[in-house]
Amino acid sequence: MIPYSPLANGLLTGKHRRGRPPVPGSRLASVPGANASRWLTDANFDIVEALEAYAQERGISLLDVAIGGLAAQPQVVSVIAGATSPEQVRGKRSAPACGVQALPTWRSSTGSRLVDEQARFL
Repeated sequence: MIPYSPLANGLLTGKHRRGRPPVPGSRLASVPGANASRWLTDANFDIVEALEAYAQERGISLLDVAIGGLAAQPQVVSVIAGATSPEQVRGKRSAPACGVQALPTWRSSTGSRLVDEQARFL
């Protein structure tokens, strides 16, 4: 399987924030039909914030979690994600080596939990 939109139209890049409009120049802001209101929801930001906490506790980036978490799934043969900057290419290149696994069972030190229902978003 090859995941479609592994970065959720840029939501899993970490540049978008709850309660703010899409970042100028981002796919959600500039691509016709991206439908930013579909992606920039409280439920989706709950997931993103849990993933950011997961990444921070491990000293890795949100990109590492998004790409590495997909690459760690046995049914995934490749993760293809577009890049709009050299930094994104470098981050995506290192993601599969970060050792992300078992995301649905994770609980942060602050009690945030990524549950199976949220993991389906990924």
